[in-house]
Amino acid sequence: MRLIPITAAILAGAFAFSAQAENQLAVSDTFPVLSLNDQHDEPIAVPGDAQVIFFAESKDADDWFDQTISEFDPALLIEGKWLYLSDISRMPSLVTRLFALPSLRGRDYPVALIRDGEKVEALPAQDECITVFLMEQQTIS
Repeated sequence: MRLIPITAAILAGAFAFSAQAENQLAVSDTFPVLSLNDQHDEPIAVPGDAQVIFFAESKDADDWFDQTISEFDPALLIEGKWLYLSDISRMPSLVTRLFALPSLRGRDYPVALIRDGEKVEALPAQDECITVFLMEQQTIS
């Protein structure tokens, strides 16, 4: 698995989404408004006022994000300046209930859970990678 450290990605300030499908979001698009809940079943407004949105589509990417985010101030996620989206839509409900949710509830920061894959079809993603969106007033910059 090859991943760019978050700090380098954020400092770079420019992102090109490779091999975009026709309906995928791109720079200058407005981020879709989503009604999601976190790991404690509390509502999270997406995109809200987030300046950076991280999106994980796989368990490996989620695990990497959890390890890496410990190097940063969790207040950025708690205060909503950063937002983390985790796609659990393909996970069997039994696995979600017995393993994923108890593990996610142990995190010190909110995780917006995507339980319906149709909600995020427009989000560009690569297997085992974190997609990072830099935001300016709900627009991808």
